Amino acid sequence: MFLRRKASYEDTFLQASQAVDRFASETERLVIRLEPSVDPAEVSLGLPDDSDDGVAAVEASHDERRRLLGTVIHRLDLLSEAAFLQLDQVRMPTRSERLAGRFSRRLMWRRHNRRLRLSSAVGRLVDLIAKTDEVLTLLRRYQQVANLARDATEECAARLGRHRRQLLSDRETALKDQKKIAARALVLAGRIGLYGDEDDQHRMQEERKTLLAEAKILEKKAGQLRVEADLVIEAAIKMEALVACFNRDVAVANALLRKVILDAEERDVGYRAHVDLGAAAAGFVGSSAPSLTLPAYELGRRKSIAESTFLKLFPEYMPAEHATGAPLIDMAMRRIPRWRLRFRL
Repeated sequence: MFLRRKASYEDTFLQASQAVDRFASETERLVIRLEPSVDPAEVSLGLPDDSDDGVAAVEASHDERRRLLGTVIHRLDLLSEAAFLQLDQVRMPTRSERLAGRFSRRLMWRRHNRRLRLSSAVGRLVDLIAKTDEVLTLLRRYQQVANLARDATEECAARLGRHRRQLLSDRETALKDQKKIAARALVLAGRIGLYGDEDDQHRMQEERKTLLAEAKILEKKAGQLRVEADLVIEAAIKMEALVACFNRDVAVANALLRKVILDAEERDVGYRAHVDLGAAAAGFVGSSAPSLTLPAYELGRRKSIAESTFLKLFPEYMPAEHATGAPLIDMAMRRIPRWRLRFRL
């Protein structure tokens, strides 16, 4: 029996990238189907005939894509913890460097910086920052595609609503005209046999038949308009479900992008704090994320908010000590002495 190999970060990132590519291609086809020039009665969502199964399938694919993106960011956080832990282990001066520092502090730090630059921890941190840039690019594309899909479906849902109101207005107009024509036919039926000669009787009979035929046509048209309005409202309901799904995509993309930007800022700050950039940044260009230049306490506060939002979206990645919901300080185990020392002034 073969054990299943655990997917690495590269495998998960590739799956997430392919999922975003499929999302982009699906959105392009959806935008073409929902163009304003398309008649609202001919709007096609590309879903199966069964609306419930179709929307459920779309939501399942979107949930899978969000799960992949959350997994990528979670594994990137694990790589970041491991990289900074390794960096903390090698950044302290060694015994030989401290011995050199007894004669020259400059010599000690020169040797320390050279050893740190050549260590695998710094290369691991630079690779981590490069991976963070890749995730930022992926999330920006995901956010752009989600916004495009959300805007297209919202506009189409509004057009479907306006089309339904127009159909119902036309139906009401047709019913009013049908009632007026039916009333005229009823008046003619009352006059037949009472007024005019035989030619007038024949003319009124023909006119009554014509009015009844028109009333029947209008009644049939009102029924067709009602059926079309029902079909439009069904399409609008499916469209609203897609709008809600794309809104969740936009919310997840915004939350993940905010978190990764703060993570990138933190990793850049950590790199500059641990490595002497005067000589060590020969091949390092930094993160592509916008530099926030935040003070440490503000960066920590925003990162804490972003982390809590991420854990709300993906509770499966919540640490074990927070998953139980137990308080951080157990007041029940705290013993308060019954006596106190009294001091006199």
